[in-house]
Amino acid sequence: MRVSHACPRGLPAAAGLACLLLATVGLGAAGLPGQPAEAGSPAATPSAAAAAWDKAAARYAAGLAWKPYRLFITNRELGADGESLSTEELEYALIYAKDSELPVSELVRAIKDGRDVTEERRKSPRGGMGGPGGQQGGPGGSFPDPLPFAPVNKDKLVRGAARAAGAEGFEFGYEIRGKPGVVGALRFDSGGAPLGLRYSLAPLPIYLAAFDGEYAFGSAPDGSLVASELSFAVRAKVLFIEKRFNFRIRFGDWRKR
Repeated sequence: MRVSHACPRGLPAAAGLACLLLATVGLGAAGLPGQPAEAGSPAATPSAAAAAWDKAAARYAAGLAWKPYRLFITNRELGADGESLSTEELEYALIYAKDSELPVSELVRAIKDGRDVTEERRKSPRGGMGGPGGQQGGPGGSFPDPLPFAPVNKDKLVRGAARAAGAEGFEFGYEIRGKPGVVGALRFDSGGAPLGLRYSLAPLPIYLAAFDGEYAFGSAPDGSLVASELSFAVRAKVLFIEKRFNFRIRFGDWRKR
């Protein structure tokens, strides 16, 4: 599903970057188009693979009726050698108005390096509440939706042939044309169930030195396809200084609207 909720206003700069990426939408670049697939059994037959793609697209369309009411963000700043310098965990309640697809976000909990900083975040100038669009301006911006099923990508999608991936599964490499565009791989298990996708941005925005993303799927109570978790490995240029971050973004409390 396209994740198009608001960015909470209480985010620090690094987590705000994660939410900006998230608002327009999800490791490693292995298996992307133009790279060899992992060794494994032959991919599913072209007709079976195409049927699995079509079924996943239909489940995604059904999943648009479901919305998450909880958002969890874990942000880790890393040193040059990959060591953890700082960790922040944020939890938000997402509140939907009857006439809006975008929620208001309310800070529930903030933990910084093991210390509860919830009240500090709520009292910060940006506050603990965010309306539709939030601090980062909401959906739109310069980031594409990485999901090949998204209606907005219908005329931008270039899908490759199915190929083997892992011990038994298969995947489709794909490209979503744009500036930036998306280069990704959508992976299925041997039974044709969608597992998730890996993607990167091409070309990278000027303030990113590197970006690798992963999008994991889950199921709503009716079996439709929803985003259960996104993660990003980012090297960002912040005030002419390059910094490294790992983000994990999880969704919960799915309800049909």
